[in-house]
Amino acid sequence: MTGEPEIKTLIQNRTIKVRLLLVNCLGLVILGLWRPAAASARFGWVVMMCSVVLGCLIGIASLMPGSCYLQLSPGGLVVCSCWRRTRYRWSDFEKIGVMCPGPNRMVGVILSPTAPDKNSLPAYKQHNLARYGYEFALPSRYEGTSVEQLVSMLNEWRVRSGDKGA
Repeated sequence: MTGEPEIKTLIQNRTIKVRLLLVNCLGLVILGLWRPAAASARFGWVVMMCSVVLGCLIGIASLMPGSCYLQLSPGGLVVCSCWRRTRYRWSDFEKIGVMCPGPNRMVGVILSPTAPDKNSLPAYKQHNLARYGYEFALPSRYEGTSVEQLVSMLNEWRVRSGDKGA
């Protein structure tokens, strides 16, 4: 690792789209509070408002510092989304590439048969593999990198780690 740090952390990109979504959710909550509801429809509005408030709280949480990041090290990769961390060794990856579900471009991953998470959600992963060519995607984009740059960076770290599958 010539001159590069032993651990590299990429912070999730917090774009204006996320903030606009949050403002829209708050607007729905305000409209729901102002709507005069009939007694029979009140329960439906309460459920809807609770769902929107929960969505707003999750959106706010994802904007908090340290809640979402990708950390690369010689030993592997840590994916953190809403403070939930998942650790992978470089040898856990069979393939890392660009996944295109619809108009989106994401970092797609196929886990090796020996990866600990290989058998979790098998139907979901098989569906994605058949439809998109990858089992799952990393949660989001990260500041300062395009999808192609991130795929290249992840594959470079796999090669440096000595992973023979890279």
